[in-house]
Amino acid sequence: RLNNKGMGQFTHSRALPQGIYIIYLPNTKYFEFIVGEDQDFSIEADTADFIKSLAFKGSAENDLFIGFQRYMISLRKQADSVSALLKTAKDPAQKEALTAKMKEINETRIHRIEAIGKENPGLFVPVFLKATLDVTVPDPPRDDKGRIIDSTWQYYYYRKHYFDNFNVSDPRLLRTPIYEDRLMTYITRIIPQIPDTLYPQIDMLLRNARADSSIYRYMLITLFNHYGKSNIMGLDAVQVYLAEQYYLRDAWWSDAKFLADLKDRVEKTKPLLIGQKAPDVELMV
Repeated sequence: RLNNKGMGQFTHSRALPQGIYIIYLPNTKYFEFIVGEDQDFSIEADTADFIKSLAFKGSAENDLFIGFQRYMISLRKQADSVSALLKTAKDPAQKEALTAKMKEINETRIHRIEAIGKENPGLFVPVFLKATLDVTVPDPPRDDKGRIIDSTWQYYYYRKHYFDNFNVSDPRLLRTPIYEDRLMTYITRIIPQIPDTLYPQIDMLLRNARADSSIYRYMLITLFNHYGKSNIMGLDAVQVYLAEQYYLRDAWWSDAKFLADLKDRVEKTKPLLIGQKAPDVELMV
């Protein structure tokens, strides 16, 4: 609670899990800030304009974070201006110039993030900013006549390098707005929704998630629930796979009744999956 001067203090006997946190006020205004390794710092702000007024004392993480947010506001204004011109442009040469300008603005953002990473090793902000970057996919290989050798090369490159900028086993990223989107985009849109194709990818993700118990629990629950609600025919097999290989073995957070019910459900569902030999059916004469 704040006093009549708008001042308050939050203390805890243990360090908070690192990540992005929110201060949310009764008037529904809020702002984000970083909780990193050094958690002894102060925040000052004017509710009229958080981004403009936010000031931190004793937090290099948050100085960097708010500085980048202000930089992005400036860059976004440039991008919006160019985008508006691009929508009304009719001359091909003007369109080409404006498209090149948009590309330049995006490259400027990427270079800024890369520079922040080089200049601030050891901080969480560079890790988070890098995680927002998509993978750059090179041109596909061509033969001596300039023809593309493999039309699927770029897809498989992107799939292989999808997590190059995003460390799926970093628990700090779990406490950011981007973790779930990155995970679910990969498993539902990048990987074909075929059980035999999904299994090794799920194994890879959960193997990496074991580096931190909170990530492992989150990821297993998220994937289990997703495939339990899937409307795609045949993907009930994925939930059965997750139950047999992981949930029934490793879900220490679940109570005995839930696990017993799940085991019973798996035993009844498994013989009914696509591709399985159907149970004997007794016909009444």
